[in-house]
Amino acid sequence: MRGAWRSTWRSAWPGPRRRAAIAIWIAVLALHGSLWAPLPGAAPGPGRLGEAPRLVQVRQLRLPAAPPVVERPVVAVHRPSLPTAPPPVAAAPEASPEPPPPGAAPLPRYATHLAPPALLRYRLRRGSAEGLAELRWRPRPDGGYEITLRSQAPGIPALEWTSTGRHDGSGLAPTEHSEWRRGRARRGVAFDAAAGRIRYGGALAETPWQAGAQDRVSWLIQLAAIVDADPARAEVLQFVAGVAGRAEVWRWLRVDDDDGSGDEGVHLRRAALRAWDPQIDVWLAPRRHHLPQRLRWSQPGRVTEWTLIDDAGAPGH
Repeated sequence: MRGAWRSTWRSAWPGPRRRAAIAIWIAVLALHGSLWAPLPGAAPGPGRLGEAPRLVQVRQLRLPAAPPVVERPVVAVHRPSLPTAPPPVAAAPEASPEPPPPGAAPLPRYATHLAPPALLRYRLRRGSAEGLAELRWRPRPDGGYEITLRSQAPGIPALEWTSTGRHDGSGLAPTEHSEWRRGRARRGVAFDAAAGRIRYGGALAETPWQAGAQDRVSWLIQLAAIVDADPARAEVLQFVAGVAGRAEVWRWLRVDDDDGSGDEGVHLRRAALRAWDPQIDVWLAPRRHHLPQRLRWSQPGRVTEWTLIDDAGAPGH
């Protein structure tokens, strides 16, 4: 069988090819032998326990020392701070004209004749806008009173103004006044006669109080009461406080109408106090206890007018 294998191998690998294959096998065997041979200086492996271990030389490398850290003194550098904007300063309330100084003649104390309770309705006009307004006057048997003024018209903000206080032989003495206009917060005024001060909630300010002081609603009823007590009076002075932090003297002068409008009642006028203030005209009806028959506020480019259309008499209270 060995001879058959040899003849088969010789027939498959002719002479030159056979010799080349043998040379390759010999080279492979030599390579394997070199891999299994021990490396120079290698430690004895398994099967070589009898041999002494070879020493391994270890070298210590010295790195150059880092330069010492030199601590330098910290020098504070002063940098001038930039100028800062000053804190906002709250706007001071607009200067208020004071009442007559001490020593000056005080405002007159007028006799008054107050009208009975009433509900007055007016036609309101401003330019092409037209609406309704209402003035409600309620004196109470306990000596108190309430006044409410309302208005509403297309294109004109609706408003509601009120006045409460007491009444006596000298007329009205307000204690609280408030104003509300659509789109704005309600603002008020407090009249403290005992402390002698008028305090303004919205403006956080105050002015001295004086006898006869009125608010921007009560002046209507007080003026009617003064004229009703003396229909021939040609001048009336009123000390009026509004919610803007001002209290000032209003001077009413009688107007002799030549156009026939005097038939509507006693015509009184308060001139504008400043360029932006309105001139106020009021016609007081003698047959209605001199309550307002007609009112007009005139400013450059704008006139607002109220004309009485209904007198409901004494409203329920």
